[in-house]
Amino acid sequence: MKAEEIEFAVARYFSWRRNVIVPNVSWGMGFRHELDLLVLTPAGYAYEVEIKTTLSDVIADKKKKKWSIYLPYDGNRISRFYFALPENIYAKSIAHIPATAGILRIREVSNGGPLCCTKEREAKRNPNAQKFTTKERLDLYRLAHMRVWSMKEKLIAQNGG
Repeated sequence: MKAEEIEFAVARYFSWRRNVIVPNVSWGMGFRHELDLLVLTPAGYAYEVEIKTTLSDVIADKKKKKWSIYLPYDGNRISRFYFALPENIYAKSIAHIPATAGILRIREVSNGGPLCCTKEREAKRNPNAQKFTTKERLDLYRLAHMRVWSMKEKLIAQNGG
């Protein structure tokens, strides 16, 4: 299971029709690290999703400085924090995931359709979380907009256009 497939399953789970969902957020947003996936709710609260594909990646993350700073919370920017894990590492990963973090389990479906995302544990809400300001929302929208056009450019190039 590739990180991009997990990313797509998580985006479907949180519904890109309801929420603004942007991958790889760091540029211009003032975070101390890159967010694998940022979900901005209609109410203006941000969720962070950390995508893991291997157990060794989960274990290695415990040693990273960003998590000692972040967890249980990184200031007031993120309301809820989740780990997204493939089903094959889910059970062995739980012991390595902080109690404040939510867990999303990603699994393949029997009919070969898109991956399925299930919330196995709700993330604890950051009591200090504040809504994104209008400027922060506009910055995130601008970043999402740039990602769409960059992706279209790549697709055109891949198709020989």
